[in-house]
Amino acid sequence: MRKKLFNNLLDVVPPEFLRNLLTQFSEATGVKTLIADYQGRPLIWPDIPARLCAFCSAVRDDPYLNKECEKNDAFAGITASQTEMPLIYRCYMGRIEVAVPIIVNSQYLGVVMIGQFRIEDDEHEQIDQLLPSKVNLDERPDLLELYVCKEQTVLPLTRLKALVNMLHTIANYIAEISVNSHLQESNSQLNMRILQEENKKNELEKNLKQLELQNMQKHLNPHFLFNTLNTINNLVLLEDPQQASEIISSLSKILRRSLYTNDQLTDLADEYEAIQNYMAIQQISLNNHIQMKTSIDEACLDATIPPFSLQPLVENSIRHGLESSKMCGTIALDIEKSGSKVKIVISDDGIGMPTQVVAKILKLKKNGPSAVSGSTLVNIIKILSHYFENEFTWDVKSSENKGTTIIFLIPYWPKERGDPSND
Repeated sequence: MRKKLFNNLLDVVPPEFLRNLLTQFSEATGVKTLIADYQGRPLIWPDIPARLCAFCSAVRDDPYLNKECEKNDAFAGITASQTEMPLIYRCYMGRIEVAVPIIVNSQYLGVVMIGQFRIEDDEHEQIDQLLPSKVNLDERPDLLELYVCKEQTVLPLTRLKALVNMLHTIANYIAEISVNSHLQESNSQLNMRILQEENKKNELEKNLKQLELQNMQKHLNPHFLFNTLNTINNLVLLEDPQQASEIISSLSKILRRSLYTNDQLTDLADEYEAIQNYMAIQQISLNNHIQMKTSIDEACLDATIPPFSLQPLVENSIRHGLESSKMCGTIALDIEKSGSKVKIVISDDGIGMPTQVVAKILKLKKNGPSAVSGSTLVNIIKILSHYFENEFTWDVKSSENKGTTIIFLIPYWPKERGDPSND
């Protein structure tokens, strides 16, 4: 018998993360959401004024019908978990709902539910009813009046399926990041025990430094991933299912990369692809308010680099330099071979950084990695300095209202060479 790892979803995913996710999804789409446990009991509600429509609120206020709702949600979640795919169905009251199972390490923990909306009348009968009705609405005029109310959001079936794909991507993300986080915590505890038992001071310092750098990378990734989910939530109401599918595809690539490259070295080709996926989402989200120009020497793209060394800087340019500007903005990415080095330049024509901020960052050159902490740029400089040591040089130039330029010069070590520390 498989050992049960978790009691419920809240053991592995922070409640505030889930609540924020549901809130953004509900606000972006106009549909109601909740997360229920494997027994159908609500775990997390979105932080919105009306969690339930008038009809469902009246049904839930009836103790008997509330139990039937929980039974319906539990059965829908279990049915969906058996295929590990979303399930579109009619509940026992005849309303359209969607169940997306959350499965962590082969254990079914709960289900993301969306519902309390209508689809076109001619499409309604295409959806199967999951459980038989327990109520004759003709005998409950109070419920019948609310049931026929037409104030609910109407979704064409094609858009509903796009939303289902969106939820499926998010649910898989939640499951994978939960497993990843759980395993990282277990590995960190094991690593610390091993480190405490080591007698050689130099080896101890080296391993502790590696753990510190991995921790820095873990702080970079969730911020970017959560912002990307924010973006796709805002785009989910697009009328064009094809465009919605392209955005979800870009998000899926970004999420997969974040989960499986956290502790590995990668190459510039992978970093460049991550930037392209990120910009594909941002350009649609911002209505092409921001453009990107690239000049890439493809002969450099096999150069080794730690993951998440470039894409977060592009995100910073948008969030801090360009997004608040009323004018259209441009980000430029230049990668070229320079002797035995690779020169990487990321620049924007945004609002720039204050003089004191630039001066604080430049203290790293004089006083070393421990002199400054906190920002994404500083953390990336520290990571690159650790991997490439004296082979890595950098510069930052920024003027208020004129933009920012970041210059990295790294050694050209082809990816086949692997981690330079092994040489």
